[in-house]
Amino acid sequence: MKPLTFLILQLLFISTLSIGQTFQDVADLNDKSFSKAIRKDSPLGKEMKMLVRQGKITKENLSLPKRIGLLSFYIYDESWGKKQGNYIVWNFLTEKGANKFAQQFHDEGISAINTALKTESIELLTPEQFLNTSERKEIYKNFEVQYTGLLKAAAGFAGAFARGAGKRSISATPYGYRLFAVTGPVGQDPKLQRTMGKLAKDLELDAVMVLQISTVTNAKNSAVKDIQLSMFGPNPEEFDPDRKYPGIMGAGGYWEGKCYGWYSLLIGDIVFVKHSKKKGGRPEETFQGWDQLLARLGKHFIGYINEVLTYPE
Repeated sequence: MKPLTFLILQLLFISTLSIGQTFQDVADLNDKSFSKAIRKDSPLGKEMKMLVRQGKITKENLSLPKRIGLLSFYIYDESWGKKQGNYIVWNFLTEKGANKFAQQFHDEGISAINTALKTESIELLTPEQFLNTSERKEIYKNFEVQYTGLLKAAAGFAGAFARGAGKRSISATPYGYRLFAVTGPVGQDPKLQRTMGKLAKDLELDAVMVLQISTVTNAKNSAVKDIQLSMFGPNPEEFDPDRKYPGIMGAGGYWEGKCYGWYSLLIGDIVFVKHSKKKGGRPEETFQGWDQLLARLGKHFIGYINEVLTYPE
């Protein structure tokens, strides 16, 4: 098994051949090519056979989530450095630009992914929809992700990530969302799984989903590198008050939640804005096919979660 820190770095810095020039190109890929561009894993899926063998879960404990809260939606724009003489010039989106594009990615795609998941009998809810009581608003506002000692370094990274990782990178969410950097292998952390899954239950949702769009900006343009999805939900293994739950990696007691799975669609560098070199010039933006790509990725991801939650015979 690869060290967790290596996996994190691998997902952050992996470089892939571009699989399309536009979002539409990727959305139109055949199934084999589309699937080949995906990296995925499921902490819960790895445990399923063991839990079944031990009699801790049954078919009745497993079902595909029907009400899923889109807990966090954000872009993370990585810095791009280019050496010029004795200096390195760093390029990245401004805070204003990051906020604008986070909102635009959301607004251009949210309706399409909602419609796609409805065909699977799934309701994907935005914070505006699932935070419909003062109590739920307070729960969401005050929630903090917890980590074990195993991922202290990752927790520090995630915190920096959420703050924009300093002056050379920036992250941003659309209006009404909080940023929780919990996609990919980071989601394997025991306390993180517990708190995220418990949050879903506290918000009276079947599961919560997080969506990250990784972008990179240089002097000429900004491009999307990958799209990541992660899902967390209540632990299908019911709590037994008479049972002792040993500590695992610093997380003692019953795990209220589990990471159902994560996806990373590695699309290379698809340009969504070309920056104007003229002072006061307007950038050229293109989101053609983004809605179809997000819809296809959403259905693909739900198909994977359905496989994870299928009772192993």
